[in-house]
Amino acid sequence: MKLKENASEEKLHGRYFTPSTIADYVTDWVLNQKNNIRTVLEPSVGDGVFIESICRYPDVLKNANIFAIEVDEDISKVAGGKCEQIRWVKGWENVADNDRVIVNDDFYNAYKNGLSIKRYQAILGNPPYIRYQYLEEEQRNEQSEILTQNGMTPNKLINAWVSFTVACVSCMEETSRIGFVIPAELLQVKYSEDLRNFLMRHLNRITIVTFRSLVFDGIEQEVVLLLGSRYYNWK
Repeated sequence: MKLKENASEEKLHGRYFTPSTIADYVTDWVLNQKNNIRTVLEPSVGDGVFIESICRYPDVLKNANIFAIEVDEDISKVAGGKCEQIRWVKGWENVADNDRVIVNDDFYNAYKNGLSIKRYQAILGNPPYIRYQYLEEEQRNEQSEILTQNGMTPNKLINAWVSFTVACVSCMEETSRIGFVIPAELLQVKYSEDLRNFLMRHLNRITIVTFRSLVFDGIEQEVVLLLGSRYYNWK
């Protein structure tokens, strides 16, 4: 049995920071859209590696509303120092519709309090890999509610990245892209079957990028890149 008291900080918080080369690749793919980018969502900022990648796009920084979320206050402040055009704020209630912000808040709280009704043209990041054994009962309930709200089977025994992915796909505009670094469990385990069906219903095109070697140094966690596109009236 996996016990919280025996788990590392990384396992408890699902905090495995993305290598910059992968963040750049995902960002380039997500932002390379036919229409000008107007809205960007990064739901799990971490140390800000995707923020640094976004900062390589001056037109996006100038013209788009950018919303990035990180639950850890200290780490969110570190990320807030990565790009002077994106300010740091405490709490989703302090976010305006036309902002460019890194928000110190819990993603589930933001989703319940306004994020779920917004739509984004570009969504990217590395959702937390917290196993369900390390989640509080309230977090398990919140995750299960996200599944139910999006027409999926309620399940409290899922890892955190699943509900993050579902919630973010639900926030995509009619024409938009999403790029996530997620566990290879997407392709391997039974509980991901409902998620795979969800993705096929809501995305017009899906590309899965796999790796020959481990991405995170010293961590036995296989990952893939989920690159998904939604097109209005796509044929």
